Amino acid sequence: MTLKDIQTAIDALSFEEIKQLRAYLDQREADLRPGQGKTPQERLRLFDEAMAEIRAGLTQTELDQLTMDMNSEYIEDVDVDEWRD
Repeated sequence: MTLKDIQTAIDALSFEEIKQLRAYLDQREADLRPGQGKTPQERLRLFDEAMAEIRAGLTQTELDQLTMDMNSEYIEDVDVDEWRD
């Protein structure tokens, strides 16, 4: 089934069915977004877990260097039009 097939099927739906479809799609979209629908505390916990995974693969020296680089080096924004075809 292609997207065009789905769009054609949607065109045949009633108003009530479209409302139900919209609710389903909203829920599906929320399910696909990490952190969506979570409290700030839950999002912070997920962030902390992700950072712990990053730190787990680095030595203290590497972490110190990373922190120093992030706090001292400024990189100008890249003009994406320069490298796009």
